[in-house]
Amino acid sequence: LNNRGKPMKDPDLRKIILKISIDAGLTKPKVTPIILRNTCLALLLREGANLTVLREIAGHVSLESTKRYQKVVQNDLRDAVKKFPLG
Repeated sequence: LNNRGKPMKDPDLRKIILKISIDAGLTKPKVTPIILRNTCLALLLREGANLTVLREIAGHVSLESTKRYQKVVQNDLRDAVKKFPLG
């Protein structure tokens, strides 16, 4: 919410994220609201949140839209096994 209690508009949020990125020392910040949103949802799933909860947080109408985050987490697991084989 902005200082008036209204939902923030995308350009305002982008300005805040850019300022934080620059303050954090990122020389070529490519952080966007959607990148932060997708990262947050993937991390929640990775840490055990279920898809129904993620669907609600993301505001998806369909659970199918939320299932794409499962693929991200599965790809992370596959990459980790390739780097550190168990057998």
